[in-house]
Amino acid sequence: MGVIGGWWGRRTRWQQFLVLAIFVGVIYLAYVQFRGPGGGSASVFVVSSSGEGEELLFEDGRDPAWSPDGNSLAITVDGDNGDEINTVGISGSEPSPVADGSEAAWSPDGATLAFAAEDEQGNTGIYVVAVDGGEPSFVTEGNHPSWSPDGAMVAFDVADADGVIGVNLIELEMSTVTFVTEGEEPTWSPGGDGLAFVIENADGDDEIYTVDLAGGDPVLVTEGDDPTWSSGGVIAFTGEGSDGSAVFTIEPGVDPVEIADGEAPTWSPDASQIAFARSE
Repeated sequence: MGVIGGWWGRRTRWQQFLVLAIFVGVIYLAYVQFRGPGGGSASVFVVSSSGEGEELLFEDGRDPAWSPDGNSLAITVDGDNGDEINTVGISGSEPSPVADGSEAAWSPDGATLAFAAEDEQGNTGIYVVAVDGGEPSFVTEGNHPSWSPDGAMVAFDVADADGVIGVNLIELEMSTVTFVTEGEEPTWSPGGDGLAFVIENADGDDEIYTVDLAGGDPVLVTEGDDPTWSSGGVIAFTGEGSDGSAVFTIEPGVDPVEIADGEAPTWSPDASQIAFARSE
């Protein structure tokens, strides 16, 4: 302390101010980096499926999920206890808190949300809760829930005893769990006969695959993550764009199309628009 104090005392006021400014700047940059995508300041935007007419919908929200009736989004915000799921009307109504957690997914009838949350021991699990509030019910351990189109199952990912992350299905009525494949971030095809999901390749890059639930090997689609299927069978996802993270769409046999700067896309039910988050 004496060495530091002596050095500091020999500095001019201007030099002391400059050192303090640099220190504060470093702390701020570290704070921004820590908050980062998926866990900090972001806003929700909407754009047409062709990338035109981008509009800001909500500030201070991320991980949007479009409701089946097209009138609302479930988003993650920073609540008093950490991540908090809110629902907000597309027309701009005030957010309504639903539950502590993130990664919300709507049931097909729009009455219930599945989501991921930590318990008091720090274990992450899948829960379900009524959209209008109430006490969440535990479903299973895991992350990234995705509701099947018929409402009977939820796809999710969870690590096994060896730390390998796999895509699983849970049949909600009987609580029967079925392993599908290695991977994470599953999302259902519109017909309910397949899944898109993400695998990290040997180089550490995320790749999106699809798999037919009737059988067969996974099929590589493209590099990226956050896949989500439109009602018409087009996949939107997050990839590396011309200016950082960007939302893309891809159809079978066609190269990806960059739509907007951002991440975590979600389709409107009629597939005419995409909502997404963009970090500040």
